[in-house]
Amino acid sequence: MGHKPFDNATTLARRLGELGAEKVILFGSLADSSRRVGPDSDVDMVVIMPGVENQRFHKRLGSLPEVVDFPHPIDLFVYSPNEWERISARSFIQYEVLSKGMALFERGG
Repeated sequence: MGHKPFDNATTLARRLGELGAEKVILFGSLADSSRRVGPDSDVDMVVIMPGVENQRFHKRLGSLPEVVDFPHPIDLFVYSPNEWERISARSFIQYEVLSKGMALFERGG
């Protein structure tokens, strides 16, 4: 992967889709065109993936080589579809993720 956070996030989102993610949403500074983004910007992503509910939240997908070797600081928030359905109505999620974020991958999309 190169040095551009957005390009690397897009590549990672495609890979997560290959591994079974239903949707990957980029949010935060990289998704907000009004904010200045540099090569050291962090990457904030929500990943909706079936089968993760039995894993500890902070460990989900953390051992994937693509995540371990990601060349930028990254925060992955990984939810099962049922968990996402329950939390997606929260105000932070509505504002920061759903209204200001962008889907980098969506199954069937």
